[in-house]
Amino acid sequence: MREEIRNLLTNVIINVPGADRDLAEMHLGNSLREFTRQSCVWTEMQDLVTVKGAAEYQLSAPCPYALVAWVLAAQPEGGYSALSTMPAGQIAPTAYDAPGPPRAFTCPSPGIIRLSPVPDGTYRVQLLLALVATSLESPLPPNFVGLFHEALLSGALHRLYSMPAMPFSSLKLAEYHGKKFRAGMVDARIAGRSAYSAAFQPVWPNPLPAGRVTR
Repeated sequence: MREEIRNLLTNVIINVPGADRDLAEMHLGNSLREFTRQSCVWTEMQDLVTVKGAAEYQLSAPCPYALVAWVLAAQPEGGYSALSTMPAGQIAPTAYDAPGPPRAFTCPSPGIIRLSPVPDGTYRVQLLLALVATSLESPLPPNFVGLFHEALLSGALHRLYSMPAMPFSSLKLAEYHGKKFRAGMVDARIAGRSAYSAAFQPVWPNPLPAGRVTR
């Protein structure tokens, strides 16, 4: 476990007297998981090489302890314009019915990308992925915990204080930290959108329903 995560875990335990380490670690991990899923702020680049006749691809995270939530943007190799986007339920715009170079994409579900038109050959497409942390061991970007320390802390505290029939249970504190956690996710999402808008034209999805991304 990285030092910044250990320090954050210590802060959780200090703030909730009576909560044991295993319980605090579990809820901090859940806080990190939800934060990364909802904010789309942990991003990585990855190349996709198309196969002739294959429109849909299952994506794997480029690092351990992570899942792909969404493709935020796609850029064909060679400096062409970024691929446009399609509604999730749309297989292919009618204008792209004939096979050819990819010109549009959609994400029908987490970790899946569907290209249109159906590729007529091999193409390299650079993807901007939004990742979900599945563990406190996830290789987060440098200073990630420092930037979002307060939100991650409040997420864990919200979960702990919400537990029923515990010595530290507190509806008032649970509501307070729940509001701080949700506000932190919104702020992170806005900051992430601004950071990548210059290089890409990302499609920022609505927050995923709880449980959509699983280990």
